[in-house]
Amino acid sequence: MNIINNELFTIREKYEVEEKFIGERQSKICVVHDIFEYPEDVYKFIKEHPIELNKTYDADFNYAGPSAVHNTPGYVADVRLEVRPLRRFMNWMTSQHFKDPEYYRNINVRINAFTSGLTALKRACYPHTDSYRSSYSATIYLDKKNLGGTSFYRFNNGLEYNINTKLYDERMIEFDKWNNHWSHSTLCEFNTIDNDDNWTMYHLESMEWNKVVVYEAGLFHNAFVKPDMYKNEYRTSINLFALG
Repeated sequence: MNIINNELFTIREKYEVEEKFIGERQSKICVVHDIFEYPEDVYKFIKEHPIELNKTYDADFNYAGPSAVHNTPGYVADVRLEVRPLRRFMNWMTSQHFKDPEYYRNINVRINAFTSGLTALKRACYPHTDSYRSSYSATIYLDKKNLGGTSFYRFNNGLEYNINTKLYDERMIEFDKWNNHWSHSTLCEFNTIDNDDNWTMYHLESMEWNKVVVYEAGLFHNAFVKPDMYKNEYRTSINLFALG
């Protein structure tokens, strides 16, 4: 994508921010409904522009078909140009609602579109964090089916947030041991977990057309998708990453 019409991504002039406090950590997430002024045009833009299909490779680096590489299923486009309305929105949210004094000049924009039934690395079905690439993340839903959403998780030792390396403790050591297990490089059908022996889903922020949820990038989360949700249609979203 070489040209971005910033007017296309205009944020509505007036909107209300709903603050929620989730999990044992009482982490704040912020929700805005009807975020884009022209959501139908944004959706049309996504549908009409080419988006590359991510590919999955097995443990021996053999191509295993289109799917989820690590935590990014399906068709993905990283928009390398500045989208000013989204940068202004993310900085407003981080400063006013997360009380973060830093100005985030770099807001990475990623477009996601995928169907159910993709072959995936098993790791993609489990929670992840975005803290390796950002301080805050946001997901804008552009899907009229309103199925699934964004799920948030707690590890079996109580960890809900990927602790900064300066505070590295036994809980992170336990998580890293689980995270690096060889079985996570095996292939499966992409199917987000609910709960198992290692993870508890404590909050599901539901999908809703033209809604955005903003959260700390270090929270364990995933796109909540089950095999029967999107058999013949695409789950479409825009992800924002505020880089420190």
